[in-house]
Amino acid sequence: RADIVVRLAEPLRGDVDALSDLPIGLADGDYVPLKEVADLELVMGYSQVYRENGKRRVVVSA
Repeated sequence: RADIVVRLAEPLRGDVDALSDLPIGLADGDYVPLKEVADLELVMGYSQVYRENGKRRVVVSA
């Protein structure tokens, strides 16, 4: 398990499709969409706001 910080433009932050298409760099320098290396699901949970330098951030566990 590793925490990954992903920062998207404000209009895309609630868009699961935009997140699933996020390019992920491979060791050989190539890229694949996040949906090819991870299963994404939207789940309900307790609200927790993470901040870094005063800005909100989302932590994704993978």
